Amino acid sequence: MVPVNRVTSGGMLRAKRGFQSGLVCALLMLCGSHAESQVETPAQSDQVVDSIGINVHLGYTDTLYYNNFPLIQSALAELGVRHVRDSAPLAAPPGFYANHSALLADGIHGEFGVQITDQASDIAGYPSLFAPGYFEAYEPPDECDVSSLCGTPWVSNLLAFLPTLQANSGPYPVLGPSFASPLGPPLLGNVSAYTGIGNMHNYKGGWNPGFAGSWGYGYVNYLSDALAIELAGITNPGQPVMSTETGYTNATAPHSTQLGYPTGTDEPYDANSITEGDAAIYMPRVPLMAWIDGIQRTYIYELLSSPGEDYGLLRGDGSVKPAFESLEKLIHFLEDPGPPFQVQPLAYTISGEVPTMQHLLVERRSGKYYLFLWLETPIYDKFLNAPINVAPVNVQITTALPMTTASEQVWVSAGSVKKVDLTPGVLNVSVGPSITAVILTVAQSPPVPQ
Repeated sequence: MVPVNRVTSGGMLRAKRGFQSGLVCALLMLCGSHAESQVETPAQSDQVVDSIGINVHLGYTDTLYYNNFPLIQSALAELGVRHVRDSAPLAAPPGFYANHSALLADGIHGEFGVQITDQASDIAGYPSLFAPGYFEAYEPPDECDVSSLCGTPWVSNLLAFLPTLQANSGPYPVLGPSFASPLGPPLLGNVSAYTGIGNMHNYKGGWNPGFAGSWGYGYVNYLSDALAIELAGITNPGQPVMSTETGYTNATAPHSTQLGYPTGTDEPYDANSITEGDAAIYMPRVPLMAWIDGIQRTYIYELLSSPGEDYGLLRGDGSVKPAFESLEKLIHFLEDPGPPFQVQPLAYTISGEVPTMQHLLVERRSGKYYLFLWLETPIYDKFLNAPINVAPVNVQITTALPMTTASEQVWVSAGSVKKVDLTPGVLNVSVGPSITAVILTVAQSPPVPQ
């Protein structure tokens, strides 16, 4: 998020999102990726889980992040993510490092942004402030192109800081810098000598996850995956890319008092917002589209809604939004812990698809395949504050080898799922904006004669 200086009611300096002029929308159609018989190598199911992270702010002393950490820890464990992102201020409030370290018991690890004023000894010492094994990566200061915390001129300051960060990072990877504006990467240039992973902030601006181009009222880091990856390639050419911030706000109407915060804490209307129900349909599509687009990890912004915004999967009072439930069900559906294994290509056919249909094929170590299908189209018009009706399409799925079991699971807007048993053979499946997982197994192929 774009940082500006603010002292919270709990007394801690906070980075808050800023505004800049928007870019012209580029409304481009998606192209379908297949239309006939194919042999596809699936992803490992559990690796998709490992690509999903979430932003937290355990130092926000006027929120439940700090005032009810047990609730936060329980929510993270329930969600099932294995990676969180936060900043690591040396002047953190009491319990900050201990609370983060406690998440290690749930299999969670932390990636942390540092401050441009940190000295070499500060940087080198950060991992030791946490439980052994918890710290997993460094990140430069957040969105220096618009942050007063990076000073002026920000380009010179950041270029002077990155060698110190890299030299004192030890065995931990260093992410590239993030930006609020597409103008930032060309100004900074290639810094891959000091980093190992590209970084991007690609908020969705109220549109569907696969929407193309750039858009948004006031914000200039509302970017498609493709455009954000292209920009990350300017600063980090040839390196893998992570999205450290992306998500949706649900501030569809102004409230005089924001849920979960003291009287007078307003939740302003945000013209880029979508309803909670629509966010529940989009949210599982965010990491699936990111995986398709080659993004190594995607950190959703954020777990708990903070004062003055409503991006959280939990409301400010800790209550659960439908998007939390839909993402939680996706993660636990995909979970398949264990060592890497050799996936088996699947020969199959989808008939009746349309250009906006997307798919992702994964395999579990049991040999079960999950074929995720959905229409990558918008379901909410943020200009009219009205739903967009998207007619489902009927497709037929067949496999080259005999299909032995089949079922489907459909995510719905309330964050719940609907399961249906299917008769193996020719599968007739209705595909709409909610993700549908076709679950199937096939007979083992005969051994190849020696």
